[in-house]
Amino acid sequence: MFMISENIYVGDDSDCFERDGFVIIHACKTCYKKAEKNKNDLYLNMIDPLLPLFNLELFKDAICFIKKNIGTNKILIHCNKGKSRSASIAMLYCFGGLDYGEAQYNMSNIYPDYSPSLGIDTYMYENWDKLKQLL
Repeated sequence: MFMISENIYVGDDSDCFERDGFVIIHACKTCYKKAEKNKNDLYLNMIDPLLPLFNLELFKDAICFIKKNIGTNKILIHCNKGKSRSASIAMLYCFGGLDYGEAQYNMSNIYPDYSPSLGIDTYMYENWDKLKQLL
């Protein structure tokens, strides 16, 4: 687990368990399909193929969840490897006021493991102005 900014953390599947003071955004399909879900967490059914299969609603839900919880909880955003989906959501929240290239540059400097897959990178690049409006 890696702190991106105050109360925003990015992690991988090994970080995906209850932690005191944390709420979790599960940006993966594995956790989405689990039978028992923690009602305090957000479960996004996100997969990350080479061709983008994302929709604005997934990111809207993530940003709303962060805004709702940022003042009272630490927020862990996790995906399978902690490099692509989770880091991209954190980047949107933390650097959404910048253009896409600047946001990526800042995210890479803070979080060296940031490595978006072609699918999410393409989606975010093509929809960055719409995604920024969610903030």
